[in-house]
Amino acid sequence: MESRRQWIAAKKYTGHYEIPHHKETINIEITAVPLKDENGKIVGGLEYITDITSKVKMENELRTQTQTILELATPVIKIWDGILLLPLVGIVDTARAQQIIENLLNSIVENEAELAILDLTGVPVVDTAVARHIIKTVNAAKMLGAQTILTGFSPEVSQTLVTLGVDLSNITTCGSLKTGISKAFSLIGKKVVSYEG
Repeated sequence: MESRRQWIAAKKYTGHYEIPHHKETINIEITAVPLKDENGKIVGGLEYITDITSKVKMENELRTQTQTILELATPVIKIWDGILLLPLVGIVDTARAQQIIENLLNSIVENEAELAILDLTGVPVVDTAVARHIIKTVNAAKMLGAQTILTGFSPEVSQTLVTLGVDLSNITTCGSLKTGISKAFSLIGKKVVSYEG
């Protein structure tokens, strides 16, 4: 009695390609799988093509939306001539840190700012990576001639940074945003006074 042949699918190979079609482009994914017999010899192959145009379009739209959300999540506010405020809320990861640096530096140049206040009140966790990103931001701002004030350190965050050995001694820090704004005004020769009408 003749034994049945067994075909074994080997490693799959996938490639993405763009094909011009009339006035548009079609995105396709080609998948190829060599078929081997029980001795490992290639005896055939399987190839199929999938139209992934709508998937690529959705991914591009998602990327654009993500970029927009990142920009909205890192607003730079001009609070006075020469003074900018960047209130941070939420988790600061590498992608967001890059966005923070770009937004702040562009705003410093556009507004010819002397001071930038980074308020960390809304950042739940400040670990070594976040601290590293903050220090990079401060150094980049300094290269453009702007001093940075960090505000909004909670007692827990302060204790964590000390425990981690993060050195912020070269950076002006204030416990609250209110204190930071007052400090910024005093550095440019202005004074915040309460007005009672």
